[in-house]
Amino acid sequence: MKTKEAIILAAGKGTRLAPLTKDIPKCLVKVNNKTILENTLNILNENGIEKVTIVTGYLEHKIRETIGQRYLNMDINYIYNKKYEITNNIYSLYLALKIQKNSTWIFESDVYLDKGILSNTNYNGITWYVDSKVKNIDGSYIKYDKSNNNLVVDHDIIRNLDLIYNDHCKSIGILHVDKNIIESFINWIEQDIILFGCDIYYDLVLYHNLNKNSIYAKDILGKKWFEIDSIKDLSIAREIFQ
Repeated sequence: MKTKEAIILAAGKGTRLAPLTKDIPKCLVKVNNKTILENTLNILNENGIEKVTIVTGYLEHKIRETIGQRYLNMDINYIYNKKYEITNNIYSLYLALKIQKNSTWIFESDVYLDKGILSNTNYNGITWYVDSKVKNIDGSYIKYDKSNNNLVVDHDIIRNLDLIYNDHCKSIGILHVDKNIIESFINWIEQDIILFGCDIYYDLVLYHNLNKNSIYAKDILGKKWFEIDSIKDLSIAREIFQ
């Protein structure tokens, strides 16, 4: 059955995008004439999504005022992460998954995407969307086994670009989570929060559970996307999507 629900993690402050984020949250920064969040919602709507849960934090009222309770053909629900200043996306995801019953997409709110990236073909566990063509930016990278159903076998946060090799694939900030693994995913998050606290990325939770053999890669093979963390990133994104 085609997935009808999505979660967008939009609690962060976007400090590196200041001063643009002084009065608006990061997800409402515009790439040309469209905000990052509206672009994501448009893509979700085009893919038949009916319900979206947005986890808010910093200036959350701005998101509610901009998007409302209904956007195009989708119902919009909100969860407020009151600990947004001291937690990372692991905690926002935890808040959303605790009330999630059905299979769902998970989006980070700082990624600007082109149409056609989402796929109806996802795995029964967790599908981790990556790009094997990107080698020139730092961040979260995985390796996967093509001979074993694209099973993810390794992950690393890479800051030195010289350490990125041909088999590394850049995470693009999208997951698909099958409903049958939601409970396990919640348990993994709870275990990592006990061990490491709430100021970590969900990528590390996935890495710590690769041995469960339930996390798979979906390679977008160079389709257009860009993660916007800084003013420089925003300038690049505006050129890519002009």
